[in-house]
Amino acid sequence: MAKLRQAQGIAVALAATLAGYCQSSTPLQSKLYFLNDGELWCSYSTESRWKADTKPGDTVGIAEFTNAGISRIFITTPDDPGAGDWVAFDKYSLDANGKLRSLERTVNVLPGSISQLEVWEIHPGYAVRQRSMTRDLHTLQLKEHGDWVPDLPVFTDVKAMPVWPLLAGWPKRGIAAGKVCLTVKRPSPTPPPAPEPVTSWSTYVDERFGWSVEYPPTWIVNNSCPVGCDAPGDAVSFQDQSTGEGVLVSSLTDPAAGRNAGDRLAQLKRTNVNPQISETRLELNGLLALTARYVQPETQMERTYVVSESAHFEIGFTSVHWKIEQMTDYVAYLHILKSFKLVNGR
Repeated sequence: MAKLRQAQGIAVALAATLAGYCQSSTPLQSKLYFLNDGELWCSYSTESRWKADTKPGDTVGIAEFTNAGISRIFITTPDDPGAGDWVAFDKYSLDANGKLRSLERTVNVLPGSISQLEVWEIHPGYAVRQRSMTRDLHTLQLKEHGDWVPDLPVFTDVKAMPVWPLLAGWPKRGIAAGKVCLTVKRPSPTPPPAPEPVTSWSTYVDERFGWSVEYPPTWIVNNSCPVGCDAPGDAVSFQDQSTGEGVLVSSLTDPAAGRNAGDRLAQLKRTNVNPQISETRLELNGLLALTARYVQPETQMERTYVVSESAHFEIGFTSVHWKIEQMTDYVAYLHILKSFKLVNGR
């Protein structure tokens, strides 16, 4: 019954979002509607037929065209209908040259009543998260981000989107009979390139929470909430532009401070609801920590949780298609992890 109510909640959210897309007041030349069921992708020139064919569990979306080019792509991705725990709403914006330039993503998670907004700046081959905000799904009040949200990919090239074969050449091409379907098989993934040795390291200091790490000087660093912002935590990303891989260090004031550190670590690892395949207790420069590895289909996630007297931290690295140890930046990730320490007397 609980899962049924969750699925019904997802359906309501999905219907509301689709209605919002269709009532856009922005003057546009045309729209193309699409849906996905497994490897089958279908596009529609009419909204009514698209809605009639949509069923629970389908990924759906709308491409908006201005001046014969794609201006925005909306994608709604629901959780598996058997679970119905979350739904993600993506809005990709493109520049005049047809290149992806930004992503605004909202993920609503029913367990925990979370609505998380993420804003990404997209560059050729990599994306940088500019900011994130977590609210209560029902009250819309700001809340601390300590619960699980799905780890979803960010596309950096419109041609890498599975729906691209349906978008290419439209609207000039037109759609016969108002509907076109095709099977889009994912290409075999390219093995990660061998790592380049890092001969020097830069030091990053998080002034809000008083920690530092060493990272490769060629990587891009972005802080979601530097000193002066009023969010209860921050997330600092360290990203390799050449591979798109990166390490995310999240900090949050811990309301459970003062409790047994082992209990706090055990609670933190449960915030990730994906299947856990391993865990290791360790110490990082005098701080008690726990490293846990989780899996999704074709994805591995490693998260190291660290606790101090007043805060907790999460250091994360994710791989797609390959084992974490096979990723190009795995060695750099380990160096970042092992260099984590508190500074400024904290």
